[in-house]
Amino acid sequence: MNVLIDTNVVLDQALNREPFWELAEQVFMLAEKGLVLQITSSAVTDIYYLMRKREGDLATREYLSHLFAVFQVLDVTGADCRNALMLHVRDYEDALQAICARRAKSKYIITRNAKHYEGSLVPALTPEQFLEEWNQSHAQPQP
Repeated sequence: MNVLIDTNVVLDQALNREPFWELAEQVFMLAEKGLVLQITSSAVTDIYYLMRKREGDLATREYLSHLFAVFQVLDVTGADCRNALMLHVRDYEDALQAICARRAKSKYIITRNAKHYEGSLVPALTPEQFLEEWNQSHAQPQP
């Protein structure tokens, strides 16, 4: 299963932002169980910019290097930018992520701002909602 991880969830994990860090970390750890984590190339630049302010250039580059080892980075095309204008999602950046998620066949967008994605063709879930669904769908049957 592919899921697009929103910038805010990546920053929660990268910057140890409480009380959100633990849920973000739990989602990231599912990559070891076959979950394909995706992020857009435009989100990478936002993460770099915001993280560098607090952590500095070197630490931010090291974090991104680790992120790239785990995440699939989705290119953002000119067509994606144009199509995002047509999507009825109130924030253009969120619309662009939703368009990329659809093109990459993501099942969900994982974000703390799921309501911002109303109108998206890819459903948005909070990390908590996603983890609950994952756990239910991957629960071992009881004998």
